[in-house]
Amino acid sequence: MRKFLLSMTLKGGTAGRLSVLSFHRIAENRDPFYESVTTKELEQQFCTLKKYFNVLPINKAIQQLQEDTLPKRSVVITFDDGYANNYDLALPLLKKHNLSATFFICSGAIDGGIMWNDAIIESIQNHKGSQLNLSLDEGFSSRIAQKWPTATITQKIQLAQILRAELKYLPLTKRATLIEILKEKTSTEFSSNLMMASSQIKALADSGMEIGGHTLNHPILNKSDDAEAENEIFLDKEKLEKIIGKKINYFAYPNGKPKTDFSERDKVILKNAGYKAAFSTADGVAVNKSDLFAIPRFTPWDSKVNRFIYQMFCNATNPSS
Repeated sequence: MRKFLLSMTLKGGTAGRLSVLSFHRIAENRDPFYESVTTKELEQQFCTLKKYFNVLPINKAIQQLQEDTLPKRSVVITFDDGYANNYDLALPLLKKHNLSATFFICSGAIDGGIMWNDAIIESIQNHKGSQLNLSLDEGFSSRIAQKWPTATITQKIQLAQILRAELKYLPLTKRATLIEILKEKTSTEFSSNLMMASSQIKALADSGMEIGGHTLNHPILNKSDDAEAENEIFLDKEKLEKIIGKKINYFAYPNGKPKTDFSERDKVILKNAGYKAAFSTADGVAVNKSDLFAIPRFTPWDSKVNRFIYQMFCNATNPSS
């Protein structure tokens, strides 16, 4: 069965379909607190992509998608959020293998800032006590307001995961307030080097990589009112365009689940802002009739050649509507 799937993939049985790969953090070594791809794994995936697939610049891919002229096994590579390790570790590998990629930047966190989810992780990592007491009076929900064990790394990882899930869908102001409480309770000073600097974003663009929008503060747009959603989209775009000195045309929805995380309203805002296409995190591939403002993406889970191609084939047989 595997040989059949590999044969179908490599012979172009999925012609006319665009696979978009999504990455976030890149690391030299694994950290149990973070979901990341190691440089070794990323390079193995890049080698497979270069040998067996057609990696396209995003502009060319979108144009050929609309024209229904995509070559066989078309792929676009993307990175979300704007982590400095994307510049330090991923960019050299992209250059080494002569591959293009798009970097969707959450511009409110660049230049010494921190993403909300990383703020939670750093707070819990830094906590020195054997338990952390979170109370209703501080604004935490009844599910979270309790004494949490934090004596072991496993306990800290579990708590960080629970808090990230709990805070993800909160309004921005509420989320920021609770993160500040966590910071104070754990006596944490957040890292100032996790995210790219403006100069690095400019260097990415100057090196031929594409820069895309990802909102200012990474809200779940479905939880934002009209004014906040417009500000997050428009101001992020304006800030990034000022940094790189040219217009940006592509956007990735924070979290990216269709209907749950973004709506038709958000597509209208993006179009009004001048975007040409937007990307979700739904499984599947884009075809000629796909909605350009809900293009699916997926994250590869294996760097071994056969398993990687198998996943690419499985995803390619699930076109978006």
